[in-house]
Amino acid sequence: MACTGCLAGKIEYKDNQRFQDKGEPLIYCVAAILPFAYLVGLLFTLKTHSHLFENPEEEEGEGGGHEGPEWPVWKAVVVLLISITLFSLIAEEMIKAIEPTLDAIGIEQAFAGATVMALVPSSAEYVNAITFAMHNNVALSLEIGSSSAVQICLLMLPVLVGWSAIVDHDVSILMFPMFMVFAIIFAVIIVNYLSIEGKANYFKGCALVIVYILFIVGLFFQ
Repeated sequence: MACTGCLAGKIEYKDNQRFQDKGEPLIYCVAAILPFAYLVGLLFTLKTHSHLFENPEEEEGEGGGHEGPEWPVWKAVVVLLISITLFSLIAEEMIKAIEPTLDAIGIEQAFAGATVMALVPSSAEYVNAITFAMHNNVALSLEIGSSSAVQICLLMLPVLVGWSAIVDHDVSILMFPMFMVFAIIFAVIIVNYLSIEGKANYFKGCALVIVYILFIVGLFFQ
């Protein structure tokens, strides 16, 4: 098979009839279902099976060492949802503001999102995760990173889908290339493996850093 004069270009999904008939309704349905998965997870961890997440060492200690929560669960959930909604809207406006700069210097949005936009806003979380890991609390260190990713996937993305549908009726930005899809699947497998094992060492840490570098290199040359 040969092709002469073939050109590769970005597909405008929003003008594609198949996307309008199949892809767009699928995105809306998934965006409506994902928040319920997050709420079920909160109900499981905070209410029905909270005993599974308690630290036995703290229960054996005198007085527990911790005071009771100052906020009721419903108030904390409401504040969390409002904060995530506002953060999602701010993130979208920030992306729109830096798009001209990225286009001027020739950097893809996906590459900037996986490097600067992913590392700088969450630097405080990474510092806390490293601190807990240095104190031999690997489980909490992994939880800090994974909980942020879960909130983005199950809450922030649905909010962005709803906002995009209201403002410009364009959700084609969620049509990811196959490279991104396989990278996400691979990342989920790695996180699940580390979470189940519950152990870490410098070799695994270096392997994760190398995988991340390979990922951003792939994005740069994509």
